[in-house]
Amino acid sequence: MFALVLTHGHRAEAEPDSAAAPWRVNAWIVGVLVEPMFVPDPHLGPAYGVGFGGGISRTPLPLVLGVDFDAVQGSGDQTNTSILLGDQPATLVETRTRQTLFFDAWLRVQPPNGFFRPYVELSGGGAMIDYVYSLRFPNAIYGTAAFKQRSSAATFGLGLGIELLVARAPNEPTSALCVTFGVRHLWGSPVSREAGTAGSVELRTDATLLTLGLSAHARLGATSAASQ
Repeated sequence: MFALVLTHGHRAEAEPDSAAAPWRVNAWIVGVLVEPMFVPDPHLGPAYGVGFGGGISRTPLPLVLGVDFDAVQGSGDQTNTSILLGDQPATLVETRTRQTLFFDAWLRVQPPNGFFRPYVELSGGGAMIDYVYSLRFPNAIYGTAAFKQRSSAATFGLGLGIELLVARAPNEPTSALCVTFGVRHLWGSPVSREAGTAGSVELRTDATLLTLGLSAHARLGATSAASQ
C-alpha cells in the first residue's frame, strides 16, 4: 500500500530563539492512495481515503515523533455463481469490498527549518481490516444478505517524503501552512479471510501508502518568545 503523511511546517524567516520556544507541534490532513492493497488479492482494486495525525519535536534536534491514522476503502469485486434452487437454476451474486484503518506511531528525521524539508521515517503500528460481503439473487424475490469479517494485523514501515512551505500567518510568524507528500511501505502480519464459494485465503498485509495534503505547525510558547 501507499501512504503519504504530512508533517510540521518550516520557516521562511529567522527562527525565534529556540531556548525560548524549543517545542514544535504540528497537525495535518491528507488524501491517501493504497495500491495494491493486499497480496495476493488481485481482484480488488485501489483503495482511497483520508488520513490525519500530529507530531512534536524539539529544536534544534532534527527528530519528529508523531502518530497518524489513515482510513481507506477499496473498490469491490463481484462473483456470479450458478446454483440450483430446488430444480430451478439461479445465479448468486457475491460482492466484496474492504475497509481498512491504519494506525501508526513513527520517528522521523527531518531538518527543523527551511522552505524545503525532506524526511525519512521509521513506523510501527497496526491495521484493522473489514471485508464486507453482500449476497443476492438478481431478478428474484429473495432479499440481500450482508455480513462483515474483521481482521487485524501488526505493521512495521519505512517511509520518506518532502514538505514545502506555502504560507505563514501574518501576525504569528511561528505559525505556518505546508504542503506535504510522502510514501510509506508497510510490512504486515498475514490475515485470513473468507473467499465465498472458494473457501478462505491467507493474505499478506504488506502495503505502500501514498499521501498528499496540508499541514499546520506552531511553536509552543512562541508568542511570548517573539514578544521579547
